[in-house]
Amino acid sequence: MSLSRNAKYEQSQRQLGLVKLTVWVPSSVVPDFKQAASACCANRELTISQLRNIATGRFLSVHKAAVTGDSL
Repeated sequence: MSLSRNAKYEQSQRQLGLVKLTVWVPSSVVPDFKQAASACCANRELTISQLRNIATGRFLSVHKAAVTGDSL
């Protein structure tokens, strides 16, 4: 059985050590998520460490932010 074009693409991405991830985010932050993901793929030593509140300008460590499923 031959693989579809998309299956071949996904297989090649896995061979590069990448993992497919689906997340739901507000439309206003989509460009930021795409830029961060692209930078992390281009440089494997990078990670995301801070979030910024666009209303106040204050920063928050991602390690202190609530995780999906946590009680707020």
